[in-house]
Amino acid sequence: MHGGDPRHLLVRALSDERADLMVLASHGHSGHLDVGTGSV
Repeated sequence: MHGGDPRHLLVRALSDERADLMVLASHGHSGHLDVGTGSV
């Protein structure tokens, strides 16, 4: 995916793939120490 609004691209990709679930992950290296991060 590239070029365009990521929100619209994600929705389109989910629709095209007929996905039931979307999982987003982050390494938590944002520098925002006041925001809690965890693991599953």
